[in-house]
Amino acid sequence: MMMATTSKPLKTRLVELTIRRDRWMLPLLAAFFICPLSAVLVDPWLAIFMGEYRDTWLVRAAQGITDLGNAWRYLLGIAILFAGSYIFKNAHYFRARCLYVFVTICAASALTEALAIIIGRSRPRLLIEQGIYQLSLFSGFKPYDALPSSHASSVLAFAFAAAIVVPNARLALLVYGVFLAATRILINAHYVSDIVASAAIAGATALFLLRYLPEPRKAPPSNVIVLRKAQ
Repeated sequence: MMMATTSKPLKTRLVELTIRRDRWMLPLLAAFFICPLSAVLVDPWLAIFMGEYRDTWLVRAAQGITDLGNAWRYLLGIAILFAGSYIFKNAHYFRARCLYVFVTICAASALTEALAIIIGRSRPRLLIEQGIYQLSLFSGFKPYDALPSSHASSVLAFAFAAAIVVPNARLALLVYGVFLAATRILINAHYVSDIVASAAIAGATALFLLRYLPEPRKAPPSNVIVLRKAQ
């Protein structure tokens, strides 16, 4: 009787978590349940299926664009925007947003690489070519570095962080991130659960860093960014 009155239903605890500053834990909690189910019910069968259709136009198209998920492309672009903002007056709001997105990508990518080394999950091509579908703890170097996907983590970290600071483009950014992350499945570079784990890490990192970086979501005053006057 006492336990019934003091414990809260799971639904109530999840709702409370979403409105607290600890909401960054929600993506990780979701991945904790989804990834094992996907590993058992979806991953091997989908990898074999995609392996049989690797010569289709969809897979060839995915192979052509999947490298857009490399982190350096986004980091270089953001660094250029950050440096270029100094030709404007009062662009500190813009620079704060650039810094937030930049750090989110770096943190998510670094965490993903570390976890891939620790977990040591075999890549789908090993399943197709040699029938290997396993974890090799602390041996996470190619081809045992599937979980999580660094490509997917990088592009999703960019998409999630940019969607937070540019809400008007939120839908386009999220579609872009999810589409590029999905190409890793289409070309059989990663399993579904690898991408789910990457999405969880990217989302959790983006939400977590909102607590400690300058307010990137704070709207700047109107007409605040103007060109600096020539000295």
